[in-house]
Amino acid sequence: MYGLIFDADSIRKLLKDFNLLTGVNISFASFDYKYVVSLPRVDNSFCKKLRRNSLMDKKCLECDKLAFETAEKTRDFFIYKCHAGLTEAISPVIDNGRIIGYLFMGKIMTEEPTKEVWNKIVRNFEGYDLDYSELENSFYLCPSLSREKIEAAARIMDISARYICLNKLAKLKSRPLIENIKEYINNNLDKNISTEELSRRFNISQSHLCHTIRQELNMTITEYRLKGRITKACDLLEKTELSVKAIAENVGFSDQNFFAREFKKIMGSTPSQYRTKL
Repeated sequence: MYGLIFDADSIRKLLKDFNLLTGVNISFASFDYKYVVSLPRVDNSFCKKLRRNSLMDKKCLECDKLAFETAEKTRDFFIYKCHAGLTEAISPVIDNGRIIGYLFMGKIMTEEPTKEVWNKIVRNFEGYDLDYSELENSFYLCPSLSREKIEAAARIMDISARYICLNKLAKLKSRPLIENIKEYINNNLDKNISTEELSRRFNISQSHLCHTIRQELNMTITEYRLKGRITKACDLLEKTELSVKAIAENVGFSDQNFFAREFKKIMGSTPSQYRTKL
């Protein structure tokens, strides 16, 4: 199993230069679809307001995942429209024939955000519980570029992906077993992963698996997963406006009351009280 090591400062400078040149948001993600460097960020209030709705947020995540998977198959950059009608592009970072990461740019309109364009875009959101008036106001603030300029920016992004490898700003490195186990659990907090599934994935016995986690983390798999779920819930309470119910589901709790009880055991307050303190 491998992990990604990268020069965050150098990649951040590269992304900043790209942003200054094009005015477009750009991020660097690892081979396992995690965004690891995203500076600078041009505020896109339209997307933020859209993602307050848990169903819309889920569609955004699914759209991103599909982009990553497509780039992994084609092994080339491509431009596409997200489910909300905004244009994005992705470029795989390939080193010695292996994808080690992705550059991802976007949330751009290919035409000026006018009333006429809004009337077409809003059809994508029919039937969802959204504040359409507030959403429309933020829509008019969306950045826009011509298709020609977006294509030019995407080509520069692809060159930047090659630059990252050429200058060894990112590379893969083998990691200890416990780090791979932790990462897999953290990436699947919404699922009740069994020790049987973990032992099969990492090709070790269940007893060896449990011993490794107990020895390295001083807790059981269940305890580690619960801690991870609560940590992620705290992050969502702080950084999003998702409801407590939506956050509970996002981190793997089907019962909101049970989530609140477990949250309070660890954090000393209910999720709502935690958010209020913030």
